[in-house]
Amino acid sequence: SFSETIGDVAKKRIAEVDTSPEKYLTFALLIHGGVTVVTVVGLFLSRSIAVPYFGSVSLVVGIVIVVASLGLFTIMSSYQSGIGYPARETWFDSLRSVLTLVAQFAALLAGFQAFGVIVGFGIAAVVTGVFVWLSVRPSPKIPTKRTVDRTFEYARYSVPSSFLNRFYQSADPLLIRSFAGASAVGYYTLASQLGQPGALFASAINSVLSVKSSGVDSVGGDVRRDLINSATYSGLISVPILFGAFAISDAIMQSGLFGSTFGNAPGAVLVGI
Repeated sequence: SFSETIGDVAKKRIAEVDTSPEKYLTFALLIHGGVTVVTVVGLFLSRSIAVPYFGSVSLVVGIVIVVASLGLFTIMSSYQSGIGYPARETWFDSLRSVLTLVAQFAALLAGFQAFGVIVGFGIAAVVTGVFVWLSVRPSPKIPTKRTVDRTFEYARYSVPSSFLNRFYQSADPLLIRSFAGASAVGYYTLASQLGQPGALFASAINSVLSVKSSGVDSVGGDVRRDLINSATYSGLISVPILFGAFAISDAIMQSGLFGSTFGNAPGAVLVGI
């Protein structure tokens, strides 16, 4: 998660005018290497706790594989987006998903069981990261003091915000379970999945907006028009989904989607959920 956030920070700086993208890439990879080393050392020192908690040594090793491989891919993908290819970021992420499925299936057939799922994930992330590198072929450059200062200037706000946002997203099911019970978590998950098409379509513009607005803002330009256009774009799917949900009959909403528990609930309430 930390490496992913650093990748986003690097993308923001790389997209600015009159910068050296390779220096920010090198610095981000160095930070990622440090995060990986800290993860390895931390898990090794706490192995008496970590192994029983996760169930086996292989799964503890799997944590390192995920941290190392996903961080590498994310940083390379962020670099590619930052230098002006945000659409490629989406395509390579889709490629990673396909390769992950293939690699995990192959690992399971080879008898690796649960560890095979992690190995497949790691292989796909590394292979796709290499593909990203081959598509842009950056030349590593030694970061300067300005590179470090500019990175941390933005990271001091971005990193805490990202962690809080991830915690909030992860805490939702836990909070709902604590106050409303396990069944409510199921309803929340269902509602979240039903809304995913609109959310995913809207989020596709995020990387493009981030890259363009960073470049425009770095030369004192106005980014409000881009923000307005992006907000309009985000409604292309979410608005039809909203009215489409209102068009679904109460009977289908009550029994077909949310089950008999909501048999007497007004359809508008279920749309709101």
